[in-house]
Amino acid sequence: MIKQRFANFSTPDNYNKFEWDTPDIDKRISVDERLEGNTVEKGEFFRADFLDVCWEFISMNIDEALKSDNPVIRSFAMLDRRLGKRRLKLIDRENLHPLVSKCLNFRLECEGIL
Repeated sequence: MIKQRFANFSTPDNYNKFEWDTPDIDKRISVDERLEGNTVEKGEFFRADFLDVCWEFISMNIDEALKSDNPVIRSFAMLDRRLGKRRLKLIDRENLHPLVSKCLNFRLECEGIL
């Protein structure tokens, strides 16, 4: 089994990057600041992001999750069975956050679509 890190939700890394002035989750790392091949930049998310998103996601319908500005919520939506194969095939793969793209590709592979 190949182990691969999808995301690092590290509070210390996030603090080192932004201190206590962390921007909105969808505005933290610009496209030109991203390193090639990284799904998530070090310090981009912190533990509370993950916990908050889990609670928020379970109360959303799939359409709300797919339209969310939050890349973690959209990533969960890519893995959710409420997103059927037909709709999965129709998702535009351009301009996705790298984490969302990684989860989408993982789901497409698992479904035998990719």
